[in-house]
Amino acid sequence: MLTQPRRLISAAIAILLGVAFVAAALGLGSALRGTVERAAAASIGDAAVVVTPRQVRGMPSEPVTGAYVAALRTIPGVTGVRPLVNTVLTQGISGQPAPVAAQTLPLTAPLTPTPTEPPGDRAALQSGRLPSAPGEVAINPAMAQTRRVQVGDEIRFVASASAPTDSPGAMAARVVGILVPGPGADRGGMPAVYAASGDLLTWAGRPASGGYDDVMVTAAPGADPAAIVAAAQALPGAPAVTVRTAPDEVAVRVAAMDRDSGVFTGLLLAFAAISVLVSSIVIANTFAIVVAQQVRALALLRCVGATRRQVFRRVLRDALVVAGVASLAGLALGIAVVAVLVRLSQGSPMALAGIGLTPTGVVVPLLVGLVVTLAAAIVPALRATRVAPLAALRPEVGLGQTRRGGRLRTAAGLTLAVIGAAGLVLGATRHDVLIGLASGAASVLGVVL
Repeated sequence: MLTQPRRLISAAIAILLGVAFVAAALGLGSALRGTVERAAAASIGDAAVVVTPRQVRGMPSEPVTGAYVAALRTIPGVTGVRPLVNTVLTQGISGQPAPVAAQTLPLTAPLTPTPTEPPGDRAALQSGRLPSAPGEVAINPAMAQTRRVQVGDEIRFVASASAPTDSPGAMAARVVGILVPGPGADRGGMPAVYAASGDLLTWAGRPASGGYDDVMVTAAPGADPAAIVAAAQALPGAPAVTVRTAPDEVAVRVAAMDRDSGVFTGLLLAFAAISVLVSSIVIANTFAIVVAQQVRALALLRCVGATRRQVFRRVLRDALVVAGVASLAGLALGIAVVAVLVRLSQGSPMALAGIGLTPTGVVVPLLVGLVVTLAAAIVPALRATRVAPLAALRPEVGLGQTRRGGRLRTAAGLTLAVIGAAGLVLGATRHDVLIGLASGAASVLGVVL
């Protein structure tokens, strides 16, 4: 069969696409996990210990109090305590309320009364400057673009969406800079403002004495983070908070954020499974046709002494060669697709950390290509062993088929493919999952036909 490789092009393309889909799904999943890990680590910064409000039924109970933050500074080995506020405010736009994320400025500037606060995430100014006085904020590019806010503009906030933003109780802030936040402070494209914790406490309606969402604690070189955790858990008010070392907190945040990326990866793998299933059908049909076209050659092999086992091995060997070459090409294509997506994501709110190439992401797609091809080629190989030596003496051998049947299958396949494509567009427009699933099934069946 390898002497006429053009007959195997359809099988090779099916293997290539199936392997590429699996490789791209696994590679993108690894890239997403790497992005999640980077964001979690960046949100911690150089903190050795992290204090968060205790979770009750999956929700934080009460913010960390200012008294507890002050007590943290008295623990031996602690060199800095940085309380953070992370909330959602309501901004007035043409008299209409609109949500905006608000959090403590993620830079090393001394914006709060504590001069020893540790640095936050890496960030860069796009224009303007950092806030340096009460009532000043920096905004992210998403807010500048979607809300049409520029440096020098005044924006007004209220703590509740039910309160009018033009009421006397609304807080006014002056935009002094546009800030590109680091991965730990990025809000996924949501408009956001960054300010000092004191201002955010006031705008959120929390007590000025403290109502913090996270507290980052830095330690002196050589200090034991576990000892600081134990001391923090012995402070008054400790039952209302959770204290972890930085690695433990990163693991918790990765687990929380990894749920969404895991669902996305699973969805991609589900589509990859459908692609592999369709590929297996195409591979089986291709080898069945090739074997039918090679009946005389196989019969001649039997005439010169080839055994059924040798014929069986020859067909599987050819299938293995095709699978190996096509799988390597599919793996390269899948990795290239992920690399392109990583490149295109740079500068966006969903910037990927890297290609995410892992041993699993390399071995699994190759195994899928080899195993699926061999499994699809077994039935045609068994049929090849049933070719009698006397078939070589017949004037005409092969599988009889009518052109009418082939044309009907082609017409039915094209019709189903077109209907399925139109249904997918309709399902996406109406956001109807059932229409999408039915149209997807029709598309797959049309491709198979």
